[in-house]
Amino acid sequence: MTHTKKLAVSIIPLLLMAILLSSNVHAYTLTSDFTKGFYWQSFPIQMNKFITDPNDGALLEQLTNQAVQDWEGVTGKNLWNFTAVQTSSAYSGNYIRWSDNFGAETGYDPTKTLAITIRYNQGTYFQQTVIILNGSLSYLRQNWGNALKTTILHEIGHTLGLDHSSANAIMAANLSSLTTLQPDDIQGVNAVVDETIRRQSTGYVSPYSTTTTEKNGLLPACGTVEDIGNGKGPKNGPGNFIGSLLIGFLGIALANKRKKQSISVSY
Repeated sequence: MTHTKKLAVSIIPLLLMAILLSSNVHAYTLTSDFTKGFYWQSFPIQMNKFITDPNDGALLEQLTNQAVQDWEGVTGKNLWNFTAVQTSSAYSGNYIRWSDNFGAETGYDPTKTLAITIRYNQGTYFQQTVIILNGSLSYLRQNWGNALKTTILHEIGHTLGLDHSSANAIMAANLSSLTTLQPDDIQGVNAVVDETIRRQSTGYVSPYSTTTTEKNGLLPACGTVEDIGNGKGPKNGPGNFIGSLLIGFLGIALANKRKKQSISVSY
């Protein structure tokens, strides 16, 4: 009996230590380029919204602004400055837009992939970020089951350098019916923002920084979603909209492909 008590007493401190350590464990991850030291030179990030079909304008405006408000609300910081929707195919700067030729532009399966987010670096800084939404998926375009709402919220997280989470979160690799930021999302975005501000204030230079003036596609983060509706999306709301978000790496091949397309990209 005495031996059992001593054993119990010795186990209690170990359990307490395990609890304390677990409280510091997080499920979110940061993108490879961010962990290599690349970051935004300043906040807010100036971004544009582009459409070619005027019918897309109201929903893209509403959901993008709402996503920005959600992320900024949990950080208490002004991180993005989006202009109003513009009807134009002369894409410039940092932007979000629809693509009606998604597969050809990105190399991803247009029947399953909802969107991609790409970041480009120059020197030690992120120079440009682009979110491309798959316009061939009607359920995404019409926000069935909050598909577009969740997708935009997820992709905007990628623009900062926030990667996928192993927790039940907006930034998780598995897309569920979640439409609001979860504790792990909040912890992750504050971590990436705090580190970005630290780098900005100290003038940090990434050991991987380049001196070239050309735009480089360095490990672009791309969110892809596979649905179970055979390309038709959710049938009866968010409960039937289940997929998987996978990290994609397009690299220089995508950058070269973009140069060949009739798309005007400037800084």
